[in-house]
Amino acid sequence: MESYTISSRAHLNESLFSWDKKFSVRRQQAYQAEDRRLEPQPQQNIIEAFIRERIARLHHLQYSYTALRKFVAAARFSDLTAPLTPAEHTERLVLLDDRRDASGGANSTRNWDAYAAYPPKGERIWSGVLDVGDFYRRLIEKENGAERRTIYIADMTPLCALAMIATVSGLHAPILREFLQRHISYRVFFGVSMPFGFAMEFHLPYLALRKSEKPISDSRGLRRSGRFIPTEQTVDGYEQIHEAHISLLVAGIDEWYWTAYCCVDRYFGSEDNIQFYLDNQFDAPIGGSERRTEFPVTREWSSVIVTLEERVGSHEAGVFDEGGLATAFVDDDTFTRTKQYTWTVQVLRLFHKSLVNLLDSWNSFQAGEIRYFRVKDDNLDRRWRSHLARIDKDITELRFLRRSLQQRIETFENMRNGLVNASALVESRAATEQGKNIGSLTRVTVV
Repeated sequence: MESYTISSRAHLNESLFSWDKKFSVRRQQAYQAEDRRLEPQPQQNIIEAFIRERIARLHHLQYSYTALRKFVAAARFSDLTAPLTPAEHTERLVLLDDRRDASGGANSTRNWDAYAAYPPKGERIWSGVLDVGDFYRRLIEKENGAERRTIYIADMTPLCALAMIATVSGLHAPILREFLQRHISYRVFFGVSMPFGFAMEFHLPYLALRKSEKPISDSRGLRRSGRFIPTEQTVDGYEQIHEAHISLLVAGIDEWYWTAYCCVDRYFGSEDNIQFYLDNQFDAPIGGSERRTEFPVTREWSSVIVTLEERVGSHEAGVFDEGGLATAFVDDDTFTRTKQYTWTVQVLRLFHKSLVNLLDSWNSFQAGEIRYFRVKDDNLDRRWRSHLARIDKDITELRFLRRSLQQRIETFENMRNGLVNASALVESRAATEQGKNIGSLTRVTVV
């Protein structure tokens, strides 16, 4: 009975998480759906039309997508439709690449062996770095021949999000809506879905450590920044931790016709200028590497944890310093050491929570939807396994960092609690001595 249950469950999982073969056939008759844009109803703006498109009837709209509504509400549609981009929006934040694949006619299938070995550059290639006004004007063009579109956005602004909302097809509006909501809300998510076409979506929040001459903050008000654990040694400038997010969505009708969105935060100085990617023909969505060698989020986490190790190590070294033990559990009148330990624990908990959320989401994805990438083709499976093996190595490193953080949290909580208890004991002894002195003074006064 048990073997039948396990076998049935495995068969169910394989059937639930199988790539639909219809996406392997070029379906040119379906491409026209991408040209049908959202049309707001009377007394309805484009944002409300976007929020309501294909939404479940039981959704409470007044409580749905509040983060997305609040973010996009800061944008004015007239700034997009103006003949020239307003001066305050002329910063070039978007790298866009359009091209089409010449192979395959209607209802043809792809020769993946040849394609994977020598992927074609494509034809009708157009690439450029754009401000939000030019980005909108490129998106509303219908006759540009684009079938494979890659959109890389650095520090997405409300007006940039509105440009995508105003030009998305009704078919993919629900997919883009979920994508923008998760990116704006600092969510962690790994998922693959096939509602009408296909959608592969990944959201990776992390905390980055940077040193600067003056405090840095996100001008959009979307991400938070705060000071890092102070060091006993002098550090020039300001050390801060910054919330950061990488979001990737690939949504399409078939394996020829799709759009990739990649949104990254770089307000704290995390990446090169996007013009650098275009000039050097680098792939911006993977951090400017022609060949992926290390997961950017893992690299950020590793640098932060190494610095944390150095900072907290100076406190832990007191265990091996007999001379320091005499003052290790003594605080001053302003509770300087207690405040320092409390702040350290709070910072460590912040990093730990972010790592736990990331690993939990990956575990759920690995238990289910990762099966979509098992295509039952020896050559392709071999390539996928090599990619997934590198990702698994990075995830293993993150698990180690999480355990290290947990150990540091426990250590500092014990040190803080010991300091508090010792301080309370000192205060109790001082109060007892004061009581004795008051008693002696009282007796002297009576006599």
